[in-house]
Amino acid sequence: MSLRFILSFLFVFVLSSASYAQMYDIEGFVIDEPLTKAQLIQKFGQPDVYYTYDGTEGLGENIMYGGNDIRIHNGVLTDFVVKDTTMAVCTLSIPGGIKIGMPASVMDNTVYGPIKSYSYDYLGTTRTEYYAAREDSDFLLRFNLDENNIITMIFFSYPM
Repeated sequence: MSLRFILSFLFVFVLSSASYAQMYDIEGFVIDEPLTKAQLIQKFGQPDVYYTYDGTEGLGENIMYGGNDIRIHNGVLTDFVVKDTTMAVCTLSIPGGIKIGMPASVMDNTVYGPIKSYSYDYLGTTRTEYYAAREDSDFLLRFNLDENNIITMIFFSYPM
């Protein structure tokens, strides 16, 4: 194989991997795209908690509004955790987005498909995780559900 072919393949792979992450958003702010604290303040006001840290991948910022946590690494949105009804996720692909308090079935007829689960043993206890993902994406939107299949938490973490 020629070096040119290998480099072209890697370039296309990197671009396509990044675009898969862009299928997820919080209130219109898209995963894997540039985001600043100032943009969040403009939309939501002053955060309840803000701090920065030096991580292995560079500068990290945590911006919290109530129980909702938005994380930026090197100026790019990489993670979010939504725990209350003030913010919606997937607003660019689902009209009105997905919010805390909605039934899990709200995901059934979306581009992400129904919420799926998998169970595993952890120190002798069975744990169940819930997730949804587009068919063309390797990235998971994760959920916590209560005993009535109501969404109680939504989170996304972009693998660095």
